[in-house]
Amino acid sequence: MYQPLALVVESNAVSLRILSAALDTLHVKYKRNTSGKCVIEQARTMTPRPDVILLDLDLPQGNALEIAAALRADPATRLIPIILIADENVFASLPHPRQRWFAGTIAKPISRPVLTALIAQIVSQTQRSSSANEPGAESRLCLPCAYPAAPSDPHSSNPNAAPST
Repeated sequence: MYQPLALVVESNAVSLRILSAALDTLHVKYKRNTSGKCVIEQARTMTPRPDVILLDLDLPQGNALEIAAALRADPATRLIPIILIADENVFASLPHPRQRWFAGTIAKPISRPVLTALIAQIVSQTQRSSSANEPGAESRLCLPCAYPAAPSDPHSSNPNAAPST
């Protein structure tokens, strides 16, 4: 039986407990990274790769936006949905191309029902996508952002691609 896997990148102990409880409720296995250090390598080497990454914006040893950009640029991780965890107004202040890097956002303080619903939606979509493919085929889904759609970036045909510099 398939059991979804998440990578939780969160340094706040209270938020980590809420995230862990929501994932336990949904029977999602998870690995934790409490510093932000080596997140890209961890996501690339997890077996199986995570079905979702929960990424806190405020990390002691990593820049979440740089981490998200690197995950989107890497063929091995570019299709893993990322949920950004941040203060409520932060997501709206991100430049529109960066907003598309995230399958959704969770505002702090974290609402467990909102978090649980978002994770359940992503895991459900990932499971349906996986079951439609051949056995062993890698399948990841990026859902549209939970916030209003960003205007199209005329320089990118892939809405999940990191903007070029």
